Amino acid sequence: MPLQQLISDRVNNRSMEGRYFFLSCNLTLDLLWYACAVYTVCRMSCQ
Repeated sequence: MPLQQLISDRVNNRSMEGRYFFLSCNLTLDLLWYACAVYTVCRMSCQ
C-alpha cells in the first residue's frame, strides 16, 4: 500500500511540474511577444 501511495504521489508531482513548466513557457512567450510589440511601436514612432 505505501508503494502505491508513493507511485501516485510521484505521478501527481510529475503532472504538477509539467503544469508549472507549461505556465512558465507561456508566460515567457507572452513577455517576448509583448517586448516585440513595444519595440515595433517605438521604432515606428521614432521614425
